[in-house]
Amino acid sequence: MHRPIIAALACLLATAALSAPPVPPHKTSAGRLILPREEVFQILGKPYLHAIADFYWIQTSHSVGIAKSAADYLVAYQYGDLVTRIDPEFCYAYQFVGQSIPVNTGARGWQNVDESTEIMERGVRRCPKSGNTRLLLSFNYSHFYRRYVDAAKVLEPMIGQPETVEFIPKLVTRLYAQSGQTDVAMEIAQALYETAAYEDERAAYADRIREIELERILQMVERARDQFQKREGRMPADIAELVQSRDLAEVPTDPFEGQIYLSPDDHRAHSTAQSSRLEVVTPQHR
Repeated sequence: MHRPIIAALACLLATAALSAPPVPPHKTSAGRLILPREEVFQILGKPYLHAIADFYWIQTSHSVGIAKSAADYLVAYQYGDLVTRIDPEFCYAYQFVGQSIPVNTGARGWQNVDESTEIMERGVRRCPKSGNTRLLLSFNYSHFYRRYVDAAKVLEPMIGQPETVEFIPKLVTRLYAQSGQTDVAMEIAQALYETAAYEDERAAYADRIREIELERILQMVERARDQFQKREGRMPADIAELVQSRDLAEVPTDPFEGQIYLSPDDHRAHSTAQSSRLEVVTPQHR
């Protein structure tokens, strides 16, 4: 007899909470929000969980809207973290929070990156078909942590999906190539080349195969350069000296028909036929 009354009161309280404007959050002395654990809400039962999640989602959105500092955005993460634990299938929440909270603080570098990555990792596990969350997580891996293999792996399930944009396969091969795993990048590029439906696609993947092969050669040259420097205590003058010292078996052949050389400025290997290498340029994280 009391259950209908309790249910009605719970609905009334949920409606009132959702109708009220966001209130200033209560925090501990360390600055962390004082929030109930998600287990507490499980006691109320499933009929009320969505209403509770909606209430905290309003708090999340409001926190992002008024945030002015890294600490303010961390408040949004804490709300969003609770939302996604109450309602794990709320796929957009992972994406929204993950992309909103990283802050470039200048001298102190980027803040809230670990929290952004953590919530999007959970988002990919709970919502594996969310392409945007995968893209954002891949960006974090490569841009902030230089974890190029992880960045490639999180994008790989998108290859071949009807809604996947054409640059995804190319980005996956680029990330694998930069990680040093050019063999994996080559396998993916070869498979894409063989299954391409149109000639322009085949031509694009043929170019990518040559770019991967060139990057493999350039990395081989740089390994030989490092061996030479470690032994001789100086940088080699050019490719010919690496061949003469037997750190390289022969002068490598450029798949783009240019010349491989060591730059006198940064001592890196380059090709005269290509203005840039097959790599992702990233800033220092923190």
